Amino acid sequence: MKKNKNAVHLIIFDWDGTLCDSLSGIVAAFQSSAADIGFEILNRCEISQIIGLSLSEAIQVLYPSAKNSDIQRFSNLYSKNYRLINDPILFVGIEQMLKNLILDDCLIAIATGKSRQGLKRDLDKLNLTKFFKITKTADFSAPKPNPLMLNEICEELFIDHNNAVMIGDTDFDVSMARNANMKSIAVTYGAHSKERLLRSSPDAIVSNPVELEKLIISMT
Repeated sequence: MKKNKNAVHLIIFDWDGTLCDSLSGIVAAFQSSAADIGFEILNRCEISQIIGLSLSEAIQVLYPSAKNSDIQRFSNLYSKNYRLINDPILFVGIEQMLKNLILDDCLIAIATGKSRQGLKRDLDKLNLTKFFKITKTADFSAPKPNPLMLNEICEELFIDHNNAVMIGDTDFDVSMARNANMKSIAVTYGAHSKERLLRSSPDAIVSNPVELEKLIISMT
């Protein structure tokens, strides 16, 4: 039995930019969709700032003058282009880290702005579905930084928020954790810069999956 009542039993991961090295695919799909619909083609830096949001919110942020019909059309184009472009790849060391956490009797889950269909497709391709006790997506819950996904995961697994941690590569992830009164770890190898992540005040910050695994183990 754990002596520390605040020891972590549940690790909740973001997907894109935290476990999956998908930034290039997301950027390419956004740029292709913008070209298809006749919108301004934004650069990698601009697009990376909205990763973590739901797709419709991301489009609204990048193209604030877009009408609802434009957002829906863009969403459909993005989904098609992303499927054509994307080949999901885990960051080096992530798969072994997940296996080690499971061997250490940790519960692991996902909370992502990605669609349910998109996440399922990635997990199936990578043969990772069985690794996660629960996965939550913005289209079947509430988008980040709303804490609903985290609250739902803890409720369904009967885990106190004090015994869980949210891990992500954007300040949306850190803010979501804070809104849920949950600990957070930010990773700097994804979408948002270290400086931006630090401004969101995560409980800890790491620069690679090796550091991440060591930190998680120290918390369990």
